[in-house]
Amino acid sequence: MVCIGRLPWAVTMELHKEYTERYDWIVKEFTDLTFTFMASFLYCMDYDTIGEQTRSLYYQGISAFGGISPTYRMALEKDSLVLIKDIRFKGKRQISWDDVKQYLEGYVGDYYEIEENAERIYIGSELPEEYTESESRKSLMGANAKAKANATTAVPELIKIASNPAFEENRKEKHNKNAKYGWYRYDVLFALPVYDENVLVRYNIFHARLLINHAENSRKYLYDILAIKKETSKP
Repeated sequence: MVCIGRLPWAVTMELHKEYTERYDWIVKEFTDLTFTFMASFLYCMDYDTIGEQTRSLYYQGISAFGGISPTYRMALEKDSLVLIKDIRFKGKRQISWDDVKQYLEGYVGDYYEIEENAERIYIGSELPEEYTESESRKSLMGANAKAKANATTAVPELIKIASNPAFEENRKEKHNKNAKYGWYRYDVLFALPVYDENVLVRYNIFHARLLINHAENSRKYLYDILAIKKETSKP
């Protein structure tokens, strides 16, 4: 039997395994505590300058204190808000939309279900081009453009929470095939973190609408994410 010092190798490795698991647990706990502390701090400091939706998000963070941080995630799911924790596309002046397009191409061929009605929404080959090259995208600037770029990292989650469907018949000849049975728009809500020198300072809340085309093959496809708008403070 191989030994290290006076301990068998197997025992040493078992101790190492336990230590690693313990370290991971500590990292997770401190991450949750940091997150919930910041939520409480920002709730108090910015109460008069943030909107009602943002205020509600921070308040849920406060309720996570006392070692019950998982309830925060459960509350977010209940309120149909997708919390995006990492900013993948960070261009300070200009987003690399080619990178966004490449990221979206990774979804093509997949499908995801809307939780409230079990509708399957497919990701077709049209999405990457339309999402990044449309006139509506080119008109976006600042925080809204950054939000659209980073919303791509949460496409499955956004489809899952989609709500309030609105139907509209197709009126354009060029969409006679890919939207033969019309268009659907669903409301979604998501939050993006804001960092100052790698320190989380707040979350920005965005409203948006999923645009879904009902094609001649009877499948529904995500065509774009439109009307992205940052929640503004109320007077």
